[in-house]
Amino acid sequence: IASFEFIPWVLSQCQNIDEVKKLLIRTNITDENFNTQYPATPLHWIIADRSRSITVESVADGLFVYDNPAGVLTNSPSFPQQIKALEKLRNSDTPVIPGDLSSPARFIRAALVRENSFDSKNEQSSVNQFFHILDSTFQSRGCNKTKDNLSKITHYSSCINTDKGIYYYTTYDNRNLNAVNMYEQNLDCDRIYAFPLITQWSVNYQR
Repeated sequence: IASFEFIPWVLSQCQNIDEVKKLLIRTNITDENFNTQYPATPLHWIIADRSRSITVESVADGLFVYDNPAGVLTNSPSFPQQIKALEKLRNSDTPVIPGDLSSPARFIRAALVRENSFDSKNEQSSVNQFFHILDSTFQSRGCNKTKDNLSKITHYSSCINTDKGIYYYTTYDNRNLNAVNMYEQNLDCDRIYAFPLITQWSVNYQR
C-alpha cells in the first residue's frame, strides 16, 4: 500500500484496533510518490477506536506498530523517543514543559494537556475541550519558517464523534466550528465523498 492510500485502506478493512493490528502484520508501505510535488516520505499515523489508540511508523527498518498510552502524536522523531522524553519530564524533580514549536515539544505539551484535561460527558463541552487541547500545539504563521522562508502553520484541526459520525473541524483562516455528519451519506457504496473545507472568514456580529 502506498502511504497516501494507507488511511482509507485501513478504514475500509477494519472496525477496531484489534483488526488493525492483525491487518498490519502482513502490510508493507511502498515508496510510491503521490505526484512530483508530494514525494513519499517517512510518515507517522495515529489510529484509534473508542477505547484505545496505536501509533504506526513506516521507517527504513520496516513497519512498526506501538500501543499509544499518551493518545497523541506529532512528527519525527520516532514514537519510542517521544515517549522516552515524556517519561523523562514526568520523572524530573523540576519539570519544565517545553514551549518551542518542535515536534518533541508539541508532543509533550499535547500529552500533558490531554492527561490533565477535564473529562466531560456533554458533547458540546467535550468537543470544545478537544480543540483547546489541540491549541497547545497550534502553529501560527511567521513563528516557524522553513529554509525556503515559508511558514509552517496549522492548516486545520479536527475531531470526530465516533458514535454519531460527526466530523468537526476548524481551519487556519476560519476558526468557526464546522461539521459534517457522515452518517447522512450512503456509507455502503464504492465511492469516496469529498467535502471542501470552509476556509472563508466569518464573524458572528452582535447588535
